[in-house]
Amino acid sequence: MQKQKKVVFKSSICFLLLFVCLLLFIPIGVYYADSTYSNVLEDLQTDETFNINDYPLIENDYSLQVIQIAESVDNELLVYVYQPSGRALDFRASSINFSTSINDSFSPKNYSLTFINSNGVFFKYKVNDFKILPDLMRYYSIVSIFRPFNVLIDEQVSGGNTVSEVSYEVGKLFTAVTVDNQVTYSCLDTETILVTDKYIGFVRYSNGFTLYNQACDSHYVAFNTDKPMDKLMEVDISYIRQDVTYHINLTGSHRYSEGELITENVKLSDIDKGNNSAHGWFATQYNWQRIEKVTSFIADSQNNLTNETKEILRGKQWVLRFYESDYQLVNSATSYEYVTEVTDVTLLRLKFETNGVVYNLGVVDNKQSGDLTPDNNPPEPWWKKIVKLLLLILLLVVLVPLLPWIFVAMFQILKYILLGLWKLISLPFNRGGG
Repeated sequence: MQKQKKVVFKSSICFLLLFVCLLLFIPIGVYYADSTYSNVLEDLQTDETFNINDYPLIENDYSLQVIQIAESVDNELLVYVYQPSGRALDFRASSINFSTSINDSFSPKNYSLTFINSNGVFFKYKVNDFKILPDLMRYYSIVSIFRPFNVLIDEQVSGGNTVSEVSYEVGKLFTAVTVDNQVTYSCLDTETILVTDKYIGFVRYSNGFTLYNQACDSHYVAFNTDKPMDKLMEVDISYIRQDVTYHINLTGSHRYSEGELITENVKLSDIDKGNNSAHGWFATQYNWQRIEKVTSFIADSQNNLTNETKEILRGKQWVLRFYESDYQLVNSATSYEYVTEVTDVTLLRLKFETNGVVYNLGVVDNKQSGDLTPDNNPPEPWWKKIVKLLLLILLLVVLVPLLPWIFVAMFQILKYILLGLWKLISLPFNRGGG
């Protein structure tokens, strides 16, 4: 029995030593998500100008820096990223903004990323839902790259908003050219514009009295940038919408059901307008510009913004009214609230004029969401409007038969007033004649 224990002990020691030896030969900075792809560092070292010493480990730097792209034989677009913090917090890039067209056709979109592998501070990703174009010359104008928001290092925004993804500027135009079945790459720096302050909200407009409480939610984003803009002409914006039903009972409002998450990409122009349906009784038709300045948005009486919202918006320059959704509240034995939630709002492109010069730039902007509270004061209840109408009708019913008597009484009063004035004016003359 004692001999068996010694054998087991020796075997355990050998196994432990073997495990330690294996660890010594495994590079600590390398880990793979998909072994079918080549290693990120091997790919980068095929470039003769690449110098690994230019990319040191910086533990507290959680930024993302795109250093190269590549087109795979499977028509996939690969992105190589320098992440100075390495695996300090095990960050993974989540999405990337780029355009495959340039100049007047420049139109960036947001694509999600899939992590492939990493080596130290170098990370390799695949762009999802994207296929390489068949053109001999292909453009990849990369504006920004995103990673998930991290509560340990990132500062959350105010005003009830939340950030889901944090963006980092790239500002690079990669060009891929195919000649004799060989692909060569070149890279130029490009200009971007940074959103420095942003707020996501919505204004709820009543569509009038109907069987159930119905309204129009006008979703907007207010923002500032790091560049002055005298005139904002065009905007590309991306967001996610989802239809959600809430069950309301004595314990509060509870998420009851939800629809599909739908990503929308919208182009806005300074000549575009929006409005509510106003299909119910006592309805008011509200109209608004898609692009307007914050000052006019606050001053517009139809918006009837809360004082808290006005304080949040002060200091911001532009408002984009990018989407309208239906709201319905069904009050019965069981009450339900039907809304459309808008999340992950991010600006993609801004075309603007400053000092007579027109710019068309990609935007570096976080993905941000608002809350479910309208930013305007609640409209007057429909029953108050009915009461006011009934009072007006009652007043007319009472006054119309009395109008002749009222006119006669007013004439008599006016006559006595005029006679009194005449006597007062003629009094000095009468004294003089005596």
